[in-house]
Order: sequence, then C-alpha cells, then structure tokens
Amino acid sequence: MDMSGYTPESIARTTRIDTITVGVLVAMASAGIIHVLLTRFDDIIAQVRKSAQEQMEVNKELRELQSTLEIRINERTAEVQARSEELARQSQELKKTNTYNLHRATQLQALTEVSRAIASISELDILLPTITRVIGDSFGFYHAGIFLADDAREFAVLSAANSEGGKEMLKRGHKLKIGQAGILGNVVASGSPRIVLDTGTDAAYLKNPDLPDTRSEMALPLRAGKQIIGALDVQSTEPSAFNEEDVEVLTTLADQVSIAIQNARLFDDAIRSAAENQVLLQQYARAQWSSLIKAQRKVGYRYFGKVEDIKERIEPESTPSTVGVPIMVRGQVIGTVSVRAAGGRRFNQDEMDIIRAATERAAIAAENARLLNDSQKRAAKEQTIGQISSKIGASVNLQNILQTAVEELGRTIPGTEVMIRFKKPS
Repeated sequence: MDMSGYTPESIARTTRIDTITVGVLVAMASAGIIHVLLTRFDDIIAQVRKSAQEQMEVNKELRELQSTLEIRINERTAEVQARSEELARQSQELKKTNTYNLHRATQLQALTEVSRAIASISELDILLPTITRVIGDSFGFYHAGIFLADDAREFAVLSAANSEGGKEMLKRGHKLKIGQAGILGNVVASGSPRIVLDTGTDAAYLKNPDLPDTRSEMALPLRAGKQIIGALDVQSTEPSAFNEEDVEVLTTLADQVSIAIQNARLFDDAIRSAAENQVLLQQYARAQWSSLIKAQRKVGYRYFGKVEDIKERIEPESTPSTVGVPIMVRGQVIGTVSVRAAGGRRFNQDEMDIIRAATERAAIAAENARLLNDSQKRAAKEQTIGQISSKIGASVNLQNILQTAVEELGRTIPGTEVMIRFKKPS
C-alpha cells in the first residue's frame, strides 16, 4: 500500500478517466475544429460559388461587351471603308474636275491667243498660218488646216497648215472637190460639222499619205453670213480625241476665224481700193495740173532781187552751187524749185532743209488752191445748171420750154450756136 493514498487500481482508474477525458476533450476539440473548418469551408465554397457566379456574370458581360465591341468595330470598319471609298471617289472626281478645268483653261487660252492674233494681224497671208500654228500648239493637235472655197465654189483649197505634211500639201496646191471629197468637201457643201472618231472604221474618211498618223479628225464650217467660205480641219493621233465640248469650243474658234478671214479680206479690198483710188487721183491730178499749166502764159517765176515772170522754158543749170527740188503733188512732179547760190558756194544742210520744206509747203498750198478752184468751178456750174433748170421748169408750154433751153444755153456758153431739132418720124 502506497503511503500517498493512491492505490495502483485508483491510479489506473484515474488514468483511464483522464485518458477518456482527454480523448473526449480531444474529440470535442477536434469536432469543434472540424466544425469550424467545415463552416469555413462552407463559407469558402459559398464564396467560390458566389465568385463563380460573379465570374459567370462577368464573363457574360465580357461576352456581351465583346459582341458589342465586335459589332462596333465592324460598324466602324464599315464606316471607315465607306468613308475611304467616298474619299477615293471624291479624289477621282476631283482629279477628273482638275483635268477638265485644265483642259478648259487650255482651250480658253487658245481662244485668247487666236483672238490676239486676229486683233493684231490684218494681212490674210500672215493671219491664216498664224491661226493654224496657234491652234496646233494650244490644243496639241497633230494637224490644223484652213480650207477656203475658190471663187467658183468648185474646190476647197488648203490655204494654211501647221504640220509638216500640211506644208507639203500647200506646196502642191492641195484642194478637194466641194460636196464629194471626204468630210471636208461635205462640210463646205453642207455647212454642218463632221467628226471621224476612228479613221480606221469610218468610210467617209479619205486616207492622206501626208498625214499617216491621223486617228481622228474634225472639220468645222467657216461662215460669212449665210455663205460657207471654207472649213477648219483639225486632226489628232488619238482615236476618239474629240467630244461635244471640243466641238463647242472649236465651233466658237471657227466663228472667230471666219470673222478674221472676212475682216482680212475687207482690209485687203480696202487697201486695193485705196491703191486704185490713189492711182486715179494721181491721174486726175496730173491731168488737172497739165491743163492748168497749159492754160498759163507763164512757165514759172524767178527771184533775183525781185520777182520776175518766166515766159520761156529755161533748162536748169547743173552746177555745185545750184540745187533743184521737185514740186510733188500726189506723187506727180508738177515743177521744180531751182536755187543757185551766189559766188559759187555750196548750200549747207540747214539751207537745204529750208529749201525742201518750203518746196513741200508750196506744193501743198498749190494743190489746195487748185482744189479750191475746182470746187468753185463745180459750184458755179451747179449754180448755172440750177438757174437754167429753174427757168426751164417755170414754163409749161413745150414751145416756151424749148426756146428757154436754147436761149439759156447760148447765154451760158458764149460764142456758140445752139439748136434743137426734132427727130423726123419714121
């Protein structure tokens, strides 16, 4: 027996109780821990489930956003593509517009240059080559030519050209039968423009060996009022080189050329008429001065200290101290001013200028005096005719009329015998 009061049995029993107690406590603690862990696990599972649900919702939203984004991207891409196509179309249209405007500006510049040439040139033989050159250079045509109808209106004659082939044709006197030969002959005959867009397929086109590179051609009538005076011919190395706007512009150009040709012809006619009138005036002046000089009893005047009449013709001296200046009236020499220096000296330049100027003034004054004298004579003649007509018209009796006519003519022209005789009836 143990002195502590504990027996082995009690100690064993106590140990068992403690063990059981500890086991129970441990079990209880474990159960608590397990419960806590299970609760925590449930919470975690709940959170996981909640997170999964939220993730699903987020994923759904993401999928919706992705779908919306794809739609927006597709829409934006379509908008960008449409805008890009629109910009490309506008760029193409702008390019076409710029090309058109450049073409129109070139055409208007050509019209301006042709107008300038027309305004500055009056001679037809200079005007026509200038026009074809300006048209060829400004429009870039392979060939530009002007055909004019001859006086008989049988042929259209090439009168100017800018191309080398055209110049060869000019040398040969190239001409086409009006109304028969190709589009040019038809245009001059009909007065309507003609276009050949493809020379290889148009049956109306006549191939020209001098212009082998022609692929399209346009001919426009040249008009003077209602009459067709010729045609403007332009040719290109490109097929279908002419459109309606070209026809419009070139028709305006052809009208300008027509006016220029008419003006040049009128100018040539005026120059020719003026030259003819000048010849007639010279002939008339020569005849009048010849009659006037013949009627004069004096052949001239001389001054040597005083003015003296020259009644006999004197041959002018030919010495270094003598100068002779012709008196010119309308290109005709009606006399000579002869001046001789005393002492055999020569005249200086100032003296020569004075002599020439005085001679010119004397010629002008003499012609004016002659014209005044002629005017006075014509006025007197018209007055006399008027008086005779008035007296004759005052009578109503045939016998008085005839007697008055005889009497007035006899008085007007002294020293004449005037008779009126009736024609014997057959």
